Amino acid sequence: MRKLYQLIIALILGVLFALFITAEKDVEVAKEFVVSDTDVTAHLWNPRGKSDELIAERARFLAQAAETRTAEEKEADKVYMERYKDAIVINSLMPSSVGIIGNTIKSFTDGVERNRRAGVTHVSASVGAFHPAELMFGFIRDTDPVVLMLDLTKVGSTQDIRDAKAEGRMTIMYNSQGFDYKMQDLSYVASLHDKGVNIMNFVYNTENHLATGVNFNSDPNNKKGITELGKAFIQLANEQGIIVDVSHSSDATAIDAAKVSTKPILASHNNSSAIFNNSRNMSDEGIRAIGATGGAVCVNGVGVFLSEDANAQADTIAEHVQHIA
Repeated sequence: MRKLYQLIIALILGVLFALFITAEKDVEVAKEFVVSDTDVTAHLWNPRGKSDELIAERARFLAQAAETRTAEEKEADKVYMERYKDAIVINSLMPSSVGIIGNTIKSFTDGVERNRRAGVTHVSASVGAFHPAELMFGFIRDTDPVVLMLDLTKVGSTQDIRDAKAEGRMTIMYNSQGFDYKMQDLSYVASLHDKGVNIMNFVYNTENHLATGVNFNSDPNNKKGITELGKAFIQLANEQGIIVDVSHSSDATAIDAAKVSTKPILASHNNSSAIFNNSRNMSDEGIRAIGATGGAVCVNGVGVFLSEDANAQADTIAEHVQHIA
């Protein structure tokens, strides 16, 4: 039963992640995301070699992605929604806030409402990754009024989420997918936390003053993980009640972080490298290290991280979920 529950929740998260990937203004950023398949009948759409105009057109399509399932499939959702209506369902990574990667008030609103219709209790919305701190504060400033308009409750603890669930309210917190905004200035941890950023990654794929990212996974002999400043970041996060996220971190960083942290850590949108060997995915050693902290590894629905043919359908996602569980 526990694995079935994890499977259902992870499937919801994976599908939601695929649906919410959007890009419009920043075509260079869009290139990282456009391969993933909300359009599940076009698994192999490839941005490589295509013009910026075609990539932007594809990004806009994904940002406004139509429902790809049949009426019968959607009707079947009601059975599971009824079965798990009392469960707390968390979307661990919604890569959307007002202004980030071309998102507008409308696209952010549409994303939140899709979560609400799916029975999601809580969403974690991205307000930055590799963006300067000033931009991140701007994304938060522009998103906060929409959060109020949508009757979402910003929360800072698990008890807040439980209380909101009991009262029928949907909750939100913000996340940062990297710490490249002020790489050597840990004072920004407290500043962003005060604005509702309760989940923070070390690094977005590459390397910074805190840690190494997933790009280092391609070399199995490279065990470089977190730095001394990275350890100080973990300590500060633990003290302030911030969840440390290792989704874009190397395996070495994830394992190091699990050893240093005194609180559970999170991989908010990772898949299993044992199922599909992609540097963005996590090894069994990394998964076990996170589990040993009492933390969680949540799958994502990005096709190129799921299988060789970029198959983002439910059975492929389920294979990763079952292995991680």
